[in-house]
Amino acid sequence: MDAAAPSGGLALAGLPDALSRVVPGPELLKHASRAADRAVTKFNTGQGGQHRSMGFRAGLAFEAEFVAEACAARMPTEDAAAVFITAVLEYLSAELIELGGNTTPPVADGSGDEARVALPSLLVAIRDDEELAATFGKRLAELGLPQTGP
Repeated sequence: MDAAAPSGGLALAGLPDALSRVVPGPELLKHASRAADRAVTKFNTGQGGQHRSMGFRAGLAFEAEFVAEACAARMPTEDAAAVFITAVLEYLSAELIELGGNTTPPVADGSGDEARVALPSLLVAIRDDEELAATFGKRLAELGLPQTGP
């Protein structure tokens, strides 16, 4: 995990363009890009402290080191590129969980337990959201999971 990737490695410069080819929806792309830009800016300015994890320094809940290690197994990777990818994954995860939670029925047994977002709720959320369906629908169909969106 190098701060600057040698030539041929994964660099921050090409990621926004790559993201626009992977995430077809304009709103989803705009918000994911904005979240990634904020994280990279915070990471690069060192606001989180030098002795903290990359994810913490970028203001993320997800650990960017995991992404950096996974990427580095295939190619040299800039730390900022790992932060960018981690921020996009975190944003998309939060969006899926929020929309999945909206389709999850409340617990009716009166026990006070909170409802859990399960796979069926996530699939409904993806199917019902045009941009998420365009982003993930084809892959879900390849995996054999039910899909009724585009």
